[in-house]
Amino acid sequence: METVLPQDIKGILFDLDGTLYRMKWFMKPLFAVMLFPDSLMLPRYMKIRKEFAGREMGNGERLLQAMAEKLSLQCSKDVQHTVSWIHNRFYKAFDSIMPLLRGSRPGINNTLAGLKKKGYKLAVVSDFAHISQRLAGLGIDHSLFDRLISSEEEGSLKPCHRCLATIADSWNIKPLEMVVIGDRSDTDGGAASNAGMHFIKIFEKNPAYAHSFSWTDVQQYLNNLPAIAIP
Repeated sequence: METVLPQDIKGILFDLDGTLYRMKWFMKPLFAVMLFPDSLMLPRYMKIRKEFAGREMGNGERLLQAMAEKLSLQCSKDVQHTVSWIHNRFYKAFDSIMPLLRGSRPGINNTLAGLKKKGYKLAVVSDFAHISQRLAGLGIDHSLFDRLISSEEEGSLKPCHRCLATIADSWNIKPLEMVVIGDRSDTDGGAASNAGMHFIKIFEKNPAYAHSFSWTDVQQYLNNLPAIAIP
């Protein structure tokens, strides 16, 4: 992590959860209530996802199948049930919670619109699916982004960097001209490091390590970035 926020950049990649909205204390208990009577599947599923972090599975179908198989063993359910639970119960609850977190990043649409107007390429790279649905729930205009990529659907959860590299290649932008903004140094920061990109870590209360920044500081940095000169 660098002590000075990068200036010579052309592309900005945002994590979603904990970055484009602020996590709230009620998320986990509300999630559990919404998933009743299968509430215990939630912590087991989240733990399984951590076990697959950084593993290259090739594509989203293989990753989903592998996670669903492991979840089925832990919950004594058949795989068809766990696949359906992930698609229909987990993501339905996830999408439903988003409107409750709307406004936790004040002025985010104006910041994104300003960056786009100044010529920056913008993307969301989330470890979870339903990116456009969750952005809509948050009141964030998804059209302000040039790319929305779910690493889950691509089959390689962060800190795998394949999704980041794919975006850089598609934009014809060098890795050192891109910055990843996220709330986790192990996943978001790890993916950025593996891709050779800058990383800005957001903290909410106490910084996890010395070189992390509040969302207010990061937003000010983004708002103050200069327009990109057109060759």
